[in-house]
Amino acid sequence: MDDEISTQNDLLRTCLQQQIDELSMLESIFCNPGEFHIDDHSIAADINEFLEGRLESVHRKLDFRICFPLIDGKMHLSVELPHFYPSVEIPRVQVDSKVLTKRQELTLCEQIEEYIDTLDKSEPYVYQIVSWVQDNVEDLRATVSHEKGTEEEVKSSFERLWIYSHHIKSKTKRRNIVKNANDLALTGFSLPGKPGIICVEGDRASTQEFWQLLRQMHWQKISIKKAEESETESRLFEDFREMLFADVGDDEEVVLNMSNFIKFLELHNCGDIKKELFGFE
Repeated sequence: MDDEISTQNDLLRTCLQQQIDELSMLESIFCNPGEFHIDDHSIAADINEFLEGRLESVHRKLDFRICFPLIDGKMHLSVELPHFYPSVEIPRVQVDSKVLTKRQELTLCEQIEEYIDTLDKSEPYVYQIVSWVQDNVEDLRATVSHEKGTEEEVKSSFERLWIYSHHIKSKTKRRNIVKNANDLALTGFSLPGKPGIICVEGDRASTQEFWQLLRQMHWQKISIKKAEESETESRLFEDFREMLFADVGDDEEVVLNMSNFIKFLELHNCGDIKKELFGFE
C-alpha cells in the first residue's frame, strides 16, 4: 500500500511539474496583451510550493484562458487542468465566441474531445489543442449551419429545469454557466459548492440547449432532478445569477447552507422543490 501511495505521489508531482512548465511556455507564446489570462496566480504559486516540499498538498486546479482572432471576431479557449493531466486525466476545454452560434460551440467542443483522444498523453498538449482549433475553426463554421432548428425539432414551450450536481467548484464552469444562461435569455440561478444546484427557466429549446452545453463540461455526477413544462410562460426569477448560500468546512470545502437556501426557495414560491433535490419535505 505504501509503495502504491508513493508511486501515485510521484506521478502527481511529475504531472504538476509538467503543468507548470507548460504554463510558462504558453505565457511566452501568447504574450501579446489580452492573449493569455489567469484568474488566480496563487494556484500556480501553491503548486510550486508543493513541488518544493513547502506545502503538503494542493487542492485547486490550474485554469486559464487563451484568446485568438477569428476572421470576424475573437475566440476564447477556457482550459482547466486536472491534477493528473497530462498522463492520466484530460484537460477540460470550453470555447466562447460572440461570432459562433451555440451549436457551433457545442460541435467544436465535441471535436476537440475527439482530437484529444488521438494525442500522445506522455507530454503536455494544450498548445496542440489550441493550434488545432486555430487551424480548423473556420472550416467548422462553414460546415455547421447557423440555423437554430428545423420544423422537425421540438416545438417551443416553457420549461424549468432543476439540476443537481455533486459539486460546482471550477471557476471556469461557474463563469460558463452564468454566461450560457444569459446568452440563451434564461432566468434562474446557479448555486456553487457541495452540492451544486442550478435552475434554468425559459423557452424549452433554450433550456435544452443549456443542458447540452452543461453536460459538455465534464462532471463527477450531474442530473436533472425535475423538469417542469407548460404552454404559458410563468417565470419565478427575474434574471440569472450565481447565488452563494454556503459555509466553509474544516477541509475548506464549500458546503451548502441548507437553511438559507430553503428560505431563498420559499421566497420565490418554489420551496416544494426541496423534496426532489434533497429527498425531504
